Amino acid sequence: MTVLWDQLNFTTITSANITAFTHADDFVLQNASTLTSLSAMLTDDVSNNNGVLDSFSGTLSWGIYSNNAGSPGTLLFSGEGTPALTDTGQQDFYNNDIVRADLTLTTAVVLDAGTYWLALHEGAWGSPSDASVVWWQQAPSFGSVVQYSDPSPTTWTPNAIVSDTSFSLTGRLTYVVTTLADVVDANDGLLSLREAIAAANADAGSDGITFAAGLSGGTIRLALGTLLISDELTIDGDINNDGAPDITITGDVNGDDTLVTGSTSISNIVASATAGTISDNVRALSSTSDLTINGLVITGGNAGGGQGGGIFSDANLDLSHSVVAGNTAFHYGGVRVGGVATIADSTISGNVAAQFGGGIGGLTELNLTNVTVSGNSAGTFYGGAGTNGDLNVLNSTITGNIAGTAVGGIVAPGGTVTLTNSIVLGNPAIGNINSSEVASTNPIVYTGLNIVGVGSDTNASDGVINASSLDAVFASVALNPFTGVLSGVLADNGGGIPTVALAPSATNPALDASNTSAPATDARGVSAFDIEGIGATGSVPGIRDLGAYELVAQPPVITDLPAPLQIDENTTGVLATLAATDADSSSLTWSLAPAGAGNSNGAFAITASGQLSLVTAQDFETSPSVNVEVVVSDGLFNTTRTFAVTIGDVNESPTQIVATGTGAGGAVELVETAANGTLVADLSTIDPDGNPDPTTPTTFELVDALGNVIGPTETPFRINGSQLVVDIDETIGTAGYPLDYAVSSSIVAHVRATNGAFSIIQDVTVAVQRTTGIDGGGNQFQVSYDTTDQFDWMTTTYYTSNGGAGRLWDVQQVNDDGSSQRTVYFDPADPYAQQTSYRNAAGELTDVQTLYGDGHGDRTLYDPSDNFDWSSYAQYLRAASPGGPLEVYDEIGNWDADYAGNPGGHWRNIYDVGDQSAEYDRIYISYDANWVMQSQTIYYDDGLVQEVRY
Repeated sequence: MTVLWDQLNFTTITSANITAFTHADDFVLQNASTLTSLSAMLTDDVSNNNGVLDSFSGTLSWGIYSNNAGSPGTLLFSGEGTPALTDTGQQDFYNNDIVRADLTLTTAVVLDAGTYWLALHEGAWGSPSDASVVWWQQAPSFGSVVQYSDPSPTTWTPNAIVSDTSFSLTGRLTYVVTTLADVVDANDGLLSLREAIAAANADAGSDGITFAAGLSGGTIRLALGTLLISDELTIDGDINNDGAPDITITGDVNGDDTLVTGSTSISNIVASATAGTISDNVRALSSTSDLTINGLVITGGNAGGGQGGGIFSDANLDLSHSVVAGNTAFHYGGVRVGGVATIADSTISGNVAAQFGGGIGGLTELNLTNVTVSGNSAGTFYGGAGTNGDLNVLNSTITGNIAGTAVGGIVAPGGTVTLTNSIVLGNPAIGNINSSEVASTNPIVYTGLNIVGVGSDTNASDGVINASSLDAVFASVALNPFTGVLSGVLADNGGGIPTVALAPSATNPALDASNTSAPATDARGVSAFDIEGIGATGSVPGIRDLGAYELVAQPPVITDLPAPLQIDENTTGVLATLAATDADSSSLTWSLAPAGAGNSNGAFAITASGQLSLVTAQDFETSPSVNVEVVVSDGLFNTTRTFAVTIGDVNESPTQIVATGTGAGGAVELVETAANGTLVADLSTIDPDGNPDPTTPTTFELVDALGNVIGPTETPFRINGSQLVVDIDETIGTAGYPLDYAVSSSIVAHVRATNGAFSIIQDVTVAVQRTTGIDGGGNQFQVSYDTTDQFDWMTTTYYTSNGGAGRLWDVQQVNDDGSSQRTVYFDPADPYAQQTSYRNAAGELTDVQTLYGDGHGDRTLYDPSDNFDWSSYAQYLRAASPGGPLEVYDEIGNWDADYAGNPGGHWRNIYDVGDQSAEYDRIYISYDANWVMQSQTIYYDDGLVQEVRY
């Protein structure tokens, strides 16, 4: 409606209006209003009666202030613009032209009932401190607030003006509903919706209705019947201006409607040719004038045998940010529009028509933008939406609707369907007369890209493709609770307007696929969200998804673990079941990142559900921590995260015993004359925990081949800490001398190493070396070793001694200083036989048959009776003088030459230490011209083998 304040009929005698004089005047609003335009009378400051404002700059600025005790208070709204000027044909008192200026307020001015001040000023609007801005000062003579200005003002000065300014403000009167009760009571001090509509009907022109903040979330139950609208009206139920409905209007008088899941009914409303009444329900809204609805939920309406159970309009309808759901009628279960219907950012769902038009029907043009039409049903024709004129569908989603005979989705039987960036999917017709989801008398026009029906058409060149399946497009697919049709699930996805969410999949053809005609936001107010590399537009930013829902896909967020990942070395197993959250998808798939830096891939495995396992055992000593990089995907975005897995250190068994001997290169060897306590080898282990193990000490012990610990009499060795040493007694038992090369050239020690709970046994082989010596001239000589103790002159190999190390077995040939040979033959059979070796059972050295001298002839020492016994007959043999006879040094210290052989040559320093025991004789032989007994030159007779040690 138009609201006029002050002088409608200004006088040319007393009124001076603008330019020469700028005024601030008060006005009173009886009701809340939305002001949209301004008209004011302007006068010229020159006396040219030419019908124009000669000095007008072209800009008119305005400000509206609160009232502060009869003067302008706080600036509430301001603006400026170029007004349309109309000559009134009149002049003021000074014969200045009076021109009407009409200006549209570009700023929405919404005011509650009360007193306000309007200030007008030629030129741009400034600030109160600006000298050019309107300011107010009470003129004492006339009681009016005026300001005077020259055509080019520099200062403002008070000036008495006869009258107030003449102006008018035009706008829409707004009624504020203060109660949810459906009552008419002029005396209750409250304003009901029904009362507000009645007042607006009575007030000519466009009016508005809003709701008090305290009513947000409330429901108005139409106990007094349908709300009847007869004058242009805007009802705004979005109290907090967030794009979501805050008020519900229901025709369910008694509040007993019940949603029957999986059927096509609301309580007793059934989609059939005979249904169409609910005894206690009424149609919600009926309008014969243009109606604008914003932010309402209209539900439970029933038109009986008529049309438009939720909304019936014979004029134009503008519906936004609203929900029309659960209404019924004979035709057009949800909405029926006789004029042009413009529906945006809204949802039409669960409505039922006994005949045609389950969701919405029109008689002329129907425009749907960001609209979801879901779960509506018609007994015969088009379950979703249709009109006799053109049907224009932009970025809308049509799914889950059903018709009894033909066209479950949308239709324009008298016009053209134009689909742009929309989805029509899962809308069957039971009768199969026309089972198409979209139908039109004229050819259907597809612009942008549209998805219609399930099929195999993927060629987008004609603007339309099929979906391979419903779940290839929709995030969730189920039987529609209203129609029982398999369709995309209608849900609260934010924004207060139910929508059908899109599947967050890189293969979803609906994502980032709109053209540039798409609205900037979806039905919920969500702006276009670009997903890199997805959709027909690739990486072009600002491109909407198809339909009424914009997928704002957020990457999955991997949940922190309650404790660090840890597993002991040398083991495998499940580490943890990883978790992630995703605002857009409940379907997440886990995998391992490709092997690379920071990722010990190959050692791990993960299931699609996130169970992470170590499949290759790790070694703490190699690395006390390993990393695994995992990936979780929601189909569009991947989130990676690297987890550190701590490898626990456990005690491990040694793998090898290492014996480091005293020989060259650490060889484990000793001479057979080694003394008690002689170091044989240092013992250590190769241990995975370290060499040595830094946490668990390793001990060593000698065992037998079965692993039993052995005593000192069972081995020629003992272990001191980590050392293997000789452990022998000078008096050896019947088993023979243990370090005897004649017995074996090596001795095996079974060593057990124990480390905590682990132990290993390993053989340590000790090589036994013969002794060597030096001849009388101090020269090195060759020695032949026959390890079988059977002398064979032709086959026995010669070995060169190594200067003192080693042992001399079976002395067979001694090369002196090059001038002669010395040869000893042993005859085991005792007969005189020069070519055979000799060793008898008792082990005596008998029948030393021939000593090849140094050129003086043969010298022979033998026992003719073959009963030679060193201990019985002699202790020492010698030549009394060079070339003299051999002499025997008897036990009492006298020399006796009884055993002297042929003269010439001498056998030196043969002596017997005597019987040390019943079985062991030690006979010393020294080739030392100085007759020095060397303790290391021992002849040892063990009863089996004869040795000469040097």
